[in-house]
Amino acid sequence: KLMYAGNIGHAQDWVQLVKIAIRLKEEKIEFFVIGEGVMKSFLEDEIKTHDIKNIHLIPYQPRETMSSLIAYSDLQFIFMSPQTDGHGFPSKVYTIMACAKPMIVCSGIGTPITKFLNGKNCAFIIDEGDLERKTDKIVDFLKTVNKGQLIEMGESGLAEINLNYSKEVVTDMYIDLVNKLL
Repeated sequence: KLMYAGNIGHAQDWVQLVKIAIRLKEEKIEFFVIGEGVMKSFLEDEIKTHDIKNIHLIPYQPRETMSSLIAYSDLQFIFMSPQTDGHGFPSKVYTIMACAKPMIVCSGIGTPITKFLNGKNCAFIIDEGDLERKTDKIVDFLKTVNKGQLIEMGESGLAEINLNYSKEVVTDMYIDLVNKLL
């Protein structure tokens, strides 16, 4: 079960998702897209046009249910649109890591998200520019990865959060900063 929860907008590459879902229609792999946005009608049209049964569109859910939704998934996906992938960092990355879930991330070389995730062993990162090669890499990964590998990736993400981004660590950083300013 792969999941994306958030804005269904122009910052994400929905064409990539459709291509992957079509290629994996015979596999026991389901995609859940939770949210609303200007590209939702595009996804709905593509699902109908290609008779895609393995993409499930779900409306926005209350924020307090997000940890349960993330826990339901095996893998979270973030496919950044090539036109916008260098213009921000999805804050959902921290939440996903804190929930000990692995990610598949498509974004260009040197973008904020790939710089952050490189070397953390919590995400399968595709920084390839070509749509077909990206699709091939993702399909190959999804066909070969096992639950144990996904669990290890998720645990690596949680360890990174606990080590560098826990409340205690961040609070200590703020205290140090205030003390330096005083």
